[in-house]
Amino acid sequence: FFKVVEKRGISMNYVPLVGHGTVRYCVMGNDYKRRATKVERAEMEGLIRQAMEDGCIGLSTGLDYDPDVWASKEEINEHVSIMKDYDAIYAPHWRRTGRRRGVKFGDYRPNKMDGILEAIETCRKTGVPTHLAHLTPGWRLFPQGNDIMEEANIRATLKVIDDARAEGLDVTFDSMPWFIFGGFGVMPYLCSLLAPWLREQGSREKLGEWLKVPDYRKEVKDAIASGKWFIRFNYNPNTNPQWAEYIWVVKHKNRAYENRNIAQIAKEKGENPLDVWFDLICEDPDSRGVATGTADTGNFPWKPYKALFHQHPAHSLSLDTMVYDDKREQKVPPYRIPNINTYSGFPAFLIKFVREMKLFTLEEAIKHLSTNAAEAYRIKDRGVLKPGSYADIVLFDLEGLKVMGDPVEPRRYPKGIEYVFVNGVPVVEKGKHTGKKPGRVVRRGT
Repeated sequence: FFKVVEKRGISMNYVPLVGHGTVRYCVMGNDYKRRATKVERAEMEGLIRQAMEDGCIGLSTGLDYDPDVWASKEEINEHVSIMKDYDAIYAPHWRRTGRRRGVKFGDYRPNKMDGILEAIETCRKTGVPTHLAHLTPGWRLFPQGNDIMEEANIRATLKVIDDARAEGLDVTFDSMPWFIFGGFGVMPYLCSLLAPWLREQGSREKLGEWLKVPDYRKEVKDAIASGKWFIRFNYNPNTNPQWAEYIWVVKHKNRAYENRNIAQIAKEKGENPLDVWFDLICEDPDSRGVATGTADTGNFPWKPYKALFHQHPAHSLSLDTMVYDDKREQKVPPYRIPNINTYSGFPAFLIKFVREMKLFTLEEAIKHLSTNAAEAYRIKDRGVLKPGSYADIVLFDLEGLKVMGDPVEPRRYPKGIEYVFVNGVPVVEKGKHTGKKPGRVVRRGT
């Protein structure tokens, strides 16, 4: 795969991890909903070592997802320990929500802090540097706590990280810029979260028509309650009592609904939020929505104390997205498009924390955007500007930085970024992509 990437060429650098879930599925196939045998674990070890020899810089896990959610702690620790032989890292998507499929009404949600402590314990037992993906507050407060409680939640979570680091454990983390309204993309249509039924009907218009039929609506409600189909965990009525507060209407035929969430509209109407959601779709199948941060992530609206994650010395900024151009659109249900973070997450960080809040100097902010990540992932001679380092450089106008995307149309490049050099070659000149492909597969140790 690396050779294919290098042959086709890329404009950016690519730093690969080997996914434990990919390896587990390769060995166990669809029979993964159980503990792996010793023979299977040994086969997985062989594949992990092969990937490390090929140049991967570490091992990742997705402990809320199939098939890794079924892996025992012993299996995870055994495979993470392999990283010691390669001076590599462990990057867990730690157990935060529990398995995200087959979730029915009344199911128990695991304690988030247990997932953080599990990742730290893996670091302790294996001695492998551990970088936690998407760190969020360690305890769920339902209903949402007041500002004093929410700030204490963040501080208590960071104390767990600090205690581990004081013990001598190499623990770092990343967190996302939840201060951007609509920054996390799970829609863009109000009906997009109803993906199984949207696919069944084949279009937004047909789904809107069928949701008017009482028997069909009841069938959808029953399927949601039984966990028959996947509904995104944070916005699932089975698991989040406040789900309706986090789904916002940003464009609707009836303008009175815009810039309000489903909970607000339901309260005004005196109706069930689920029915209100369906009614909004029936009235305007093309209505657009935004799913904001939840108690699992970082609730909207933004509050200054939520910057505590970003201020921590072990922090790097993450976006949890992929690489797209500004034309990307899923042509089939659920018609997903990339989110604002994809195009403007890093500029928004600089605008918010350097230009507006003056929380960081520019140099301090860049350290959180670049240097900290390179150091955490053991990437040599990158993430810094010094003699002998690779010339990966962004030239931008801090005062001219501007996020151009919005919740209705997030696919807009930011203003203010004039030049981007990758390995010394300009890939952006005067704000335009040059088409050059100097990017490399950054292998372990290079």
